[in-house]
Amino acid sequence: MDKGSIRRDIKWNAKRIMGGNYGAMIGIMFINLGVSFAIAMVINAIAMAMIGGNAYLIQSAYYYDNMRELLWALARMWGGVALSSLLSMAISLFITMPLAFGILDWYRELSLGNRQSVSAIFNYFSSGGLYARSLKVSISYAVKIFLWTLLIEVVYGFLMFGCIYFGYWSEYMGSAAVGLLVILLAIIVSVAMLLAALLVAVRYTLVIYTSVRNKDWKNREVFRVGTGYMKGHYWETVGYELSFLPWYLLTALTCGILVIYVAPYKMSADILYYNYLYETGEAEKNHTALPYSGVGGSAAFGVAPPEIPAQTWTPPVDPENTAAPEANQTGQQDGTDAGDDR
Repeated sequence: MDKGSIRRDIKWNAKRIMGGNYGAMIGIMFINLGVSFAIAMVINAIAMAMIGGNAYLIQSAYYYDNMRELLWALARMWGGVALSSLLSMAISLFITMPLAFGILDWYRELSLGNRQSVSAIFNYFSSGGLYARSLKVSISYAVKIFLWTLLIEVVYGFLMFGCIYFGYWSEYMGSAAVGLLVILLAIIVSVAMLLAALLVAVRYTLVIYTSVRNKDWKNREVFRVGTGYMKGHYWETVGYELSFLPWYLLTALTCGILVIYVAPYKMSADILYYNYLYETGEAEKNHTALPYSGVGGSAAFGVAPPEIPAQTWTPPVDPENTAAPEANQTGQQDGTDAGDDR
């Protein structure tokens, strides 16, 4: 199947997953929102306590021209800002991330046909091993993203400095053509850096899913497999995410009301898409039938094995020459034959 057909199949099956489970999905969504809102309120209260009083002292010191008190109040205010930021990151790490792991695990079990209670999203809090695992993966993930982002920003800053330098030089020389070229280069550099940042984010798409799927793996193995299985799927993933853009626009037009449908739908589709990416990586590594290849059935609803039997994978051939043999292997599925699945 082509990438567009796979994407449509995943979305169709996401709606199948939602059937009968929508109430639980809405409950999970509101629990997640409630936790996030409570954390935001606590952080805001702490920040106001640290900053509010100092803001008054700054105004008073400035009015009475007391430089010493002004500098001291500014230092305490910025210290409060830094402390509240660190507190926000700590709370996000210790509460939000384990909850996110639990929610992803709940959806993955559902995609396999295992319906759990809503309380299962807190499993990463009830197990010390799982909780520590989520923290380790989250910290490693954040550090890697930060280092890649820092590298991109350094390169971007260096290139933009060069563009600005040549821009001043062209203005000094009075060369309009060189000035236009510099502007064009600056635009190209900016777009290139944005694409680089996008690809870095896409590179680690499967990391948390891989950790949830393989709870006993070490960090190195999680990141090696998670990033390795994304190879060849970067732009496919970008296309998958962009395909939800109309839903995001409709959500904005309805003042966020549509999120009660879009959020569960997107999460259901995401977990099936992650299943597809992971199983594709497994199949390519083991040289077995690819998910959605039409061999041994479709892996649309959940992961590929054990639906797809282990057999030697062969490159795709002309579907017109293989429609009949594949029809004998797969039979009739949902009112369509194997030729339609391709």
